[in-house]
Amino acid sequence: MLPRTKFLVCLRHPYEVVGSYARSSRALADGGDYDVAFNRAMNQSVRASATDPAVRRVALYDYINERVAARLDRPNVLAVRYERWFREPKALLSEIAAFLQVPLGDGPVRLRAAVASAPQPRAERDLIRRHCKTAERLGYVLD
Repeated sequence: MLPRTKFLVCLRHPYEVVGSYARSSRALADGGDYDVAFNRAMNQSVRASATDPAVRRVALYDYINERVAARLDRPNVLAVRYERWFREPKALLSEIAAFLQVPLGDGPVRLRAAVASAPQPRAERDLIRRHCKTAERLGYVLD
């Protein structure tokens, strides 16, 4: 609908996202999102997918990222991996500048990595490995 608009789509590893859902608000921890009209179909689909909130959190990640992945090959879409902001910020900023065709310099924004929380339980990682369908399509390895 917006063919001349350029989109930067931020992707993040499912371990991080699903773990964040578990530690977040009641709706996200339960495997859904805010009960507003925009989220209604997604919430219904995710709720119908499983009774276990942990499995629903993975289903929520997949629901969103199935729709994102279907659009990543478009010439006006650039996938930006969250993790790269901290590993190679200058290279990433250079790629974004090339994509947008505008010079980008150091601005007033400074990114800081999230404060580390307790290590993710092995059982949660195993559950994500078993149920996550989109990680590989997004280029993430679930080891």
